[in-house]
Amino acid sequence: MKCATLLIALALAIAPAACSWYSYDAPRPNILILLVDDLGYGDIGAYGNTTIKTPNVDRLAAEGVLLTQHLVASPMCTPSRAALLTGRHAVRLGMSGSKIARVMPSPATPGGISLNEITISSMLKAAGYLTGMVGKWHVGMGENCSHCPLAHGFDSYWGMPVTNVQACGQRPEWFTQASMHHFILDQYPAGMVFRTCYTLLTALSGMWLVGWLSGRAFCLQALALLFVIFAIFWVPSTIMLLNTKACVLYANNEVIEQPVQLKYLTHRETFHAKEFIESAATTGKPWFLYMSYTKVHTALFVADERAGVSAHGDFGDNVEEMDWSVGELLTTLDRLGITDDTWVYFSSDNGPWRESGAEGGACGRAPADPAHSLKGGKAQTWECGIRVPGIIRYYKYRLGAG
Repeated sequence: MKCATLLIALALAIAPAACSWYSYDAPRPNILILLVDDLGYGDIGAYGNTTIKTPNVDRLAAEGVLLTQHLVASPMCTPSRAALLTGRHAVRLGMSGSKIARVMPSPATPGGISLNEITISSMLKAAGYLTGMVGKWHVGMGENCSHCPLAHGFDSYWGMPVTNVQACGQRPEWFTQASMHHFILDQYPAGMVFRTCYTLLTALSGMWLVGWLSGRAFCLQALALLFVIFAIFWVPSTIMLLNTKACVLYANNEVIEQPVQLKYLTHRETFHAKEFIESAATTGKPWFLYMSYTKVHTALFVADERAGVSAHGDFGDNVEEMDWSVGELLTTLDRLGITDDTWVYFSSDNGPWRESGAEGGACGRAPADPAHSLKGGKAQTWECGIRVPGIIRYYKYRLGAG
């Protein structure tokens, strides 16, 4: 029943703008998508959490439809977001990743969603909508930003084209050799190659010491192995997401901050989202805003005044700051008198990263409530990896609340 409700709501909201046979004189809703990063099914009050206060998201749920069997297309960022934007399974887009890298691991990663693909934004732009995006993109940049949001139907963009990771938090413990070494050994096939090189290097040293290998042969082979070890260590620590240089902030197709300063990033995202809504509302045209929060992916960050507020620790502080932003946007709709004309969809790209411990979300009502916990988490196709919050509110068609 919930799935049917979602499909009907999507059809009612988008079909008038997308179908050529529909009169352009008919009312067309504004569309606001609120997508959170790594938010778990049990991380907001509407789904039973009692340790994190989310009054604004709870308001959406009370005034709209709360989906309790809401599944995303993938338990990982890049493929899930690609599927959301196109309505196609990521594997059909070439965006499902591989065992080596299941997401876009670096700003230097080539490609992205094909420029020939129809996205929500390109479809709505063709139908006369103003289209804007704020926040995390993470479905490809390409050379000279050839796969960035402006290439896929968005009129404007402000945000991080890749993603927020631990290095963006600029915490010193993430820049020690031990941490990098630990990271590499956990990867496949990098970890396997790393261990093999270590083993061969040890064996070569022994053969040289007992005289079974000449000094020249030992030096040549040892240098080759050391080069492989260096390359495996250098790549993730320089051009991948473990380097602060990968933490970039864009305005349209231009870099405006590198590395990004996280502390007040949610406030800045909220400002630009409100600015888009307010500007679009003056034109008389329908608009589409894709508000893709950088939160609550690690590295966790909050403004100074919001630190230590939640009973749920650092993660709770982050969810509550995201909820504050949702409230700012809903208040903007109310102030402009366009709440009834705006279709709002709230969700998460995948389940929480439970391996991060206190920095990860919950797959049930709360971490201390195992009786209501779902199995698995982010990157896994168990229920917690793909079952996420889903809320729809659209007054125009009076979707039943609850």
